[in-house]
Amino acid sequence: MSMIIGLPCGIGLFMLAEPVIALLYPSIGSAKHASSGALLEILAIGVIFLTLVQAFTAILQSVNKQYQPVKNLAFGLVIKVILSYILIGIPSINIKGAAVSTTVAYLFVALLNWRDVNKTKIKVNLIEITARPLLSSAVMALATEISFRVLKSVLGSQSFATLGAIAIAVVVYAVCLFLTGAITRQDLELIPKGEKLTKFVRK
Repeated sequence: MSMIIGLPCGIGLFMLAEPVIALLYPSIGSAKHASSGALLEILAIGVIFLTLVQAFTAILQSVNKQYQPVKNLAFGLVIKVILSYILIGIPSINIKGAAVSTTVAYLFVALLNWRDVNKTKIKVNLIEITARPLLSSAVMALATEISFRVLKSVLGSQSFATLGAIAIAVVVYAVCLFLTGAITRQDLELIPKGEKLTKFVRK
């Protein structure tokens, strides 16, 4: 469930980073839209790793390994500080270094948490849990790119094109989840009022 939610959020933000910034902050100007969008693109990838960090942390806490994620997060903090110091000091990278270091830190923490989870009786196959949501997200990304360009040319408004592309992305992703078998009846039942949703999907 974490990957089913986290992957499209991260990839969707990556695809529409600059338009989303322009939608939320229209008054700051196109130059800042571009620079802020570039930062959001990097941080959007970090959303996926952050999702994994939170999921694995919950698993470790549930098996009385609550100190492991704290230790791993501290290690991630050290990585972030070192990388930020190095990358921000490079003029061609500058402030992007802060975004890169955050994303890399979450990646390391996610991998460390995953390693610690697999040391318990719980085994998590990352390829198995990410393959189908990733395929669905890839199709969604393609639909997002195409729909944004088409809507922008037809409507002549970037804001409406962004909202329309997001709506289309949600529908395409939901359909792909069922077509690829990424989401099952058991997954739906974990969601509040999941039984009613399962009946609706079945129809």
